[in-house]
Amino acid sequence: MLRDQYLSPFGHIRVGKVLEDIDAMAGNISFKHADDGNPNTRPLTIVTASVDRIELKNPLLPERDLKLEGCVTYVGKSSMEVSIHATSENPDTKTADDVMSARLTMVATDAATKKSAPVNPLTPTNKEEEDAIRRGEENKKRRLQSKANSLQTSPPTEEERSLIHKIFMESKKPDRNHVFMSKTHNQSVILCQPSDRNIHGKIFGGYLMRKGFELAFSTAFLFARSQPAFVALEDVTFFKPVEIGDILRLNSRVVFTQDKSVQVEVLATVTDPYVGEEQTTNVFNFTFECPSVKDGDVKKVLPTTYEEAMVYLQGRRIFLTAHEKSETQI
Repeated sequence: MLRDQYLSPFGHIRVGKVLEDIDAMAGNISFKHADDGNPNTRPLTIVTASVDRIELKNPLLPERDLKLEGCVTYVGKSSMEVSIHATSENPDTKTADDVMSARLTMVATDAATKKSAPVNPLTPTNKEEEDAIRRGEENKKRRLQSKANSLQTSPPTEEERSLIHKIFMESKKPDRNHVFMSKTHNQSVILCQPSDRNIHGKIFGGYLMRKGFELAFSTAFLFARSQPAFVALEDVTFFKPVEIGDILRLNSRVVFTQDKSVQVEVLATVTDPYVGEEQTTNVFNFTFECPSVKDGDVKKVLPTTYEEAMVYLQGRRIFLTAHEKSETQI
């Protein structure tokens, strides 16, 4: 039954399945927008380029129907920002409760030349649509700024350097409430099957998000010893497509904790078994809350190498930026 496919072992809705549906819907919306109605136009390949943020606003309840709605909210030359929100009807008030929101960036390429291809422009017809386009422009600027300030290309700030030194000193003192980041690792290995391909013959991006979520959830569960609740997925970039027959490795670790929150990074890499070269395809950043954790807050995760310190700072940046956004929306 369809219902069983969406139920978790704990009787909750499987968030990974919903993430999969959101990605599929974003693709459908993008193709509909890019269609110029001319059968002679060369076909386009449209893929997910990045996920800005997918946020859970209210619990996903299995006894309620879930409705997904979305539209293109910003268009570049060959890119489209797609905004999707999910609602479920409250049986008591007969009103639709907002339960989830998502913002993804899709890109179009010429199916033959593999080069970027222009898509239809977006013309607003009212103030609400004008505001959506304005927000899309702001989101694009923010993504470019975030990329420019990335710890992959720029050193940490003075405040962050001081924080890392403080953590280094803490790591020298035994503390039962501290866990070294290297002790939080988990991995899954998957042989990519034809049943999980998209219309372009590549592994479906939503499938990767679902698998990434399931490993991240398990990692947070094992770390906190308390059932985690999904809060958000954000700052995801799809670097390269995954081919059928590739060996997909998903490596997870807890990179930052605060109070009852756990930030989990999942690194996805692919290997062509005939060649042996491993390449990164995605980095997923999941935030969970563990409200039922025993003895107060979750344990503090500590980096012990420079690479782990940079990952810790990146997880901290994602968490604090999301927290600031949530406070602004209240």
